[in-house]
Amino acid sequence: MGPVLASAAFRPVGPLGAAIVAGALIVLGAYLLGARERRRWGGRPPTAQEFLNSKHKMGRVQYSTAQWSPRVLLGAAIILVVGGVLFAYGTLGT
Repeated sequence: MGPVLASAAFRPVGPLGAAIVAGALIVLGAYLLGARERRRWGGRPPTAQEFLNSKHKMGRVQYSTAQWSPRVLLGAAIILVVGGVLFAYGTLGT
């Protein structure tokens, strides 16, 4: 009888929401890192040749995230809101 009461009191939605929020924040941070690189290249992502021959050294992550479209930002923002709702429901819900 004890484990049934414990499982009824445990709500996995809150930790799931927190994990989703954390993942979305990481994606948003990576997108902003790529946006900084795009700004450095005049608002466009660098080509592979520019990346290889540039005096400005950037890592593969910066090059990769510079290629992301604004759809990534929109998707991460939507996932952040959904994760926040799940987190709030799991922690504040009865």
